[in-house]
Amino acid sequence: MARALKSALRRHGADAALAERAIALCHLIDLATVLGEPTGPWLADLRALELAQDDRKRIESELGHLTGLQEWLPSR
Repeated sequence: MARALKSALRRHGADAALAERAIALCHLIDLATVLGEPTGPWLADLRALELAQDDRKRIESELGHLTGLQEWLPSR
């Protein structure tokens, strides 16, 4: 799954809506955490996104079950 997400971000990330890109990055961070892999690159990309409040609410609604989500999302 991580490989598919990485590939999708590489191919379509620049054209994706910010919320969609953020959701993919959150999934990668979660997978990396579970697998004991570095999360730094994904966290940096996620924190660099300028998410609107509506995008942030959508992400929190869809991914609120992920441990650490609030720490990952960029603050406004």
